[in-house]
Amino acid sequence: MLIPHTELAPETLDQLLSDYASRDGTDDGQFTTLDERKMHLLASLEREDVFITYNHKYQQPCLVAKHDVTAEALADFATFKEQKKSEAATELAYQAQCEQDFIALHSRYTSEGVFPLSLGRTVQSHAVNVLQQNGSISLADLQELLRRHSMGDYGVIGWGDKLANLKAISFKGMIYSRYAVAGHDICVETIDGHRRTMARLPSD
Repeated sequence: MLIPHTELAPETLDQLLSDYASRDGTDDGQFTTLDERKMHLLASLEREDVFITYNHKYQQPCLVAKHDVTAEALADFATFKEQKKSEAATELAYQAQCEQDFIALHSRYTSEGVFPLSLGRTVQSHAVNVLQQNGSISLADLQELLRRHSMGDYGVIGWGDKLANLKAISFKGMIYSRYAVAGHDICVETIDGHRRTMARLPSD
């Protein structure tokens, strides 16, 4: 199966390009540096002169030239790309609708005095406490995140999740936020029937 290069994580794609660009015989005299050879390979992927496939024997992605790809594999690749394009359009429309619904519901809750939401007992994970103790984040930073969370500002999560948070208020379901603070991602969760709110790292 051929894999669009956009489906790989950036670091995985970069490592794959680095592996191939650093092999003997990849310097044809035109692209003399590693970065230039990587850019050349990336351009070949974008033009679909080269494709990414998965080597099951070595359990890793690899590159294959177009002339080594079967017509059936190329047809499957084209179909897969169209499916991904359709899925992306559907997701975009869904998020746009969720954004509209979120704005409307948030406005209603604001007028009804729902915010600030009671967060119950606020706690933080050991990892967040370590960040605070070593000065990476401050108590004021955490207090600001809790304030935003209580006001329905849920940070960098998607509109679908933001809307789900607002809907959860009525039955005291879990409310989840995520924020970027001083180079760290901090999650805030209101749980236990809104009796407790925790600040934690995504890995906690």
